[in-house]
Amino acid sequence: MWEDRLSVMAIGKVKLDAERAPTFTDDTQQGYKIGSEWFDVINKRQYVYLDNQADTAVWVETTRAGVGTTPSGNKRVESLYVTPDDKLQVEFEDTPVP
Repeated sequence: MWEDRLSVMAIGKVKLDAERAPTFTDDTQQGYKIGSEWFDVINKRQYVYLDNQADTAVWVETTRAGVGTTPSGNKRVESLYVTPDDKLQVEFEDTPVP
C-alpha cells in the first residue's frame, strides 16, 4: 500500500523462541498477522499464520523435513504469496513427500 509516496508495510509478530506448536488462540489478539512466523525450537518446526481471525488462528507447518522424517501423504509447500485482497495463498507440490 502507498501513503504519501512512502511504502507502508504491516509486519506481524514473529515468534523465534517458542517451545511448542502454535494453537488457535495464538492469533491477532497477540499481535500475529497473516504471514507471521512461529519457530518451535524444541521440536524444530516452523509455521506460518494464514488466518487473521481472533480465536480461530490457522497456522500451517512450513518445515522442510529431511529424508525419511516426513509422514507419508504429506505435501511440501511450493509457494506462499499475498493476493491483492491481502490473503495468503499457499500452493503445494502435486506429489506427496515420500
